[in-house]
Formats: sequence, structure tokens, C-alpha cells
Amino acid sequence: VTVQVEESSEYDILEEPGQQGLGKQSSCLPAQDKVVRTVRIKPGVIGEVNITVTAFVDHQFSGACGSGDTSITRRDALIKPIKVEAEGFLREKTWTKYICTEDVKTGDDSLEQWELQTPSHIVEGSDRAWVTAVGDLLAL
Repeated sequence: VTVQVEESSEYDILEEPGQQGLGKQSSCLPAQDKVVRTVRIKPGVIGEVNITVTAFVDHQFSGACGSGDTSITRRDALIKPIKVEAEGFLREKTWTKYICTEDVKTGDDSLEQWELQTPSHIVEGSDRAWVTAVGDLLAL
């Protein structure tokens, strides 16, 4: 049986010793048995990434696999979404401003403006921002 991870623009398949091709591994698999194979990938995007794995009976397998029926031809594919998240340490910047509407009306207080800029070394797609306005200080 040969198992192959299909190539994608969303990830890179890492080369491993013993692979017959990039993302491709073969094993002799007797009936009613199982084998585990590992193919390492390096995601290139953040979010949902679909990985497609195909397994098929490989009559070109060079290893000794016993005397089995070589006329059997089977193929199956699995498409599995995985969630890719940015690694590293989360960093957060917080700005607060207490605003009293009466003070703004009388000119004793002014509104605040903040300019948000993301750092240049941030992982693309991992930035986010939110604003919270609360009319009750005890609700925080």
C-alpha cells in the first residue's frame, strides 16, 4: 500500500529519509493489519487548511510482501481540514479612556483618538483588534 499526501499551495511537504517521493510512503500491509506512517508538513497560511491523503494498492512496491492477490486494485482518498494557528507569544496592547458625557459637553474633557498599527514582524493573519464601550463601570 502506498500513502501519499497531495501537494498544496497552503503547505510545504518536508522531505524525510525513507520517502519514495515527496509526501509518499509505501508499506507491506497484510490483510486485517494496520501500519502508521508520518508525513511532516509546514503550513504556509493561518486558518483552515485542507490536507488530502490518498492510499492505494501499489503493484510496483519493491519490498517482499508475500504471495498476495496482485489483481486487487483499490484506491481511497481523505480530505481533512486542520486548524493552523500562529505560534509564539500573544502580545496585547490596551488603551483605556474614561469619558464622562457631562464633561465632554462642558468642554472639561475631550475625546481621545488612537492610531492602531501592526508591527512589521507579526505573523500574517494573526492580528486582531476590538473596541469595548460600557455605560456602567461596574459591568466591567
